[in-house]
Amino acid sequence: MLEAFAESSLSTDQIAAALAQIAIESNYIPAEAEHISYSNAEENYNYKGNVLGNTNPGDGYTYRGAGLIQLTGKYNFGIYGKDIGVDLVNNPSQALVPANSYEIAAYYLATNLAGAVGGKTSGLTAPDFRNERKAVDPNESDPNTLNLSQNLGVGYQKYTGGC
Repeated sequence: MLEAFAESSLSTDQIAAALAQIAIESNYIPAEAEHISYSNAEENYNYKGNVLGNTNPGDGYTYRGAGLIQLTGKYNFGIYGKDIGVDLVNNPSQALVPANSYEIAAYYLATNLAGAVGGKTSGLTAPDFRNERKAVDPNESDPNTLNLSQNLGVGYQKYTGGC
């Protein structure tokens, strides 16, 4: 995983933040599909203004959260699959292959959070992993999850050599 991050444009502080968010999103299990029933996936992920690209019955479940960042939606499977050179739309289980999951996470974080993660590029004087968690999931309000994000981020900072 760190090899995929090393090839990205992420700073060491951003990698620490990324690892914290990945731990929370994936529940520490990198090659897992989201544990959600078919009916709940269809209700939650299908026909939501087509934002996720799920337009056919079954798409919500087929393209439910997968891998480190819990990649969700046919549209996202297409975008990230193209970036890593794997046809994830026709082979969604490939998002669960650890090497693919690492590359997807690195690409997502480098392209979507480069200005929000890691403190140094977000204008913060030190990384604020609680607010970075909110950048990943704007609906996150559970103080326990936010504190976990902060604690994981600080721990991963030491591991990656950040601040």
